[in-house]
Amino acid sequence: MSNLVSCQEKMSNSIYDKGFVIKDSLFYYNGNKITINESIDHFVKVIGKPDRIITDSEKVHFDKSWKWKNRYEAFENYEHKIIVSAAKQNNDYVDKQFNTIGDAVKELGQFDEYQNEKDELEIRQFYVWDNLGISIWVEKTRVVQVNITLLPPAIFRGFLFEDEDPEFKASFPKKLYSGEFTYNEKTVNLKSLKNLEWENFIKELDITDSKFDPPGDSKGWSREIRASDDLYAIFNRYKTTNETSPKIDVISSINIFSYGKKNN
Repeated sequence: MSNLVSCQEKMSNSIYDKGFVIKDSLFYYNGNKITINESIDHFVKVIGKPDRIITDSEKVHFDKSWKWKNRYEAFENYEHKIIVSAAKQNNDYVDKQFNTIGDAVKELGQFDEYQNEKDELEIRQFYVWDNLGISIWVEKTRVVQVNITLLPPAIFRGFLFEDEDPEFKASFPKKLYSGEFTYNEKTVNLKSLKNLEWENFIKELDITDSKFDPPGDSKGWSREIRASDDLYAIFNRYKTTNETSPKIDVISSINIFSYGKKNN
């Protein structure tokens, strides 16, 4: 694949020629420079043709609301019921539910204002490389996030809700990533089961310091590399807490994304 990218995008040092690499604020795969938010076409040139492309779209959402000048406001909830809020003099609110806006009008009188805001249909795609254990989340042909799977999909799906959409469930690769991951000259070979153990992994990659703590109170459950606003990496932990279950404490996945502005 090296003939498909310019020499300027190819790293010459052999330590970076295998697997994923974060060096300073740059991101590479097999020595080829890649950038979050760029076109998926470049990733395909570097990684190769995906095994599957999963398309997932959210339903169009209508935000309906009504107002009565004499203090009433109403909106339609996710069950398509009409919720009317009546303001009291002490600024408290009392909600009342109606089956239809017609039922509300019969009791409250004709409304004075009506709004119907339509959200855009959000379409996202997942480019999946089953044999590599990699999937890429894409919106409008641009890469949003690179996902590296290190935990068997059957266990991963246990994290999901029963009603999670089937397209999202299908976005997990069928096999696990077993290549290398390098951060500032510290390399972990993820083909080794020992290196998948959480404590071994963060020690080998040298990300035990508090500067790699995630925000909030979940410091024990992940590590973060904040290379730049355009390059973040989150290392997710999977640990069994039930004493009756087999003891497992491993890295489950790596997510690489950007907090910078999206390209349009």
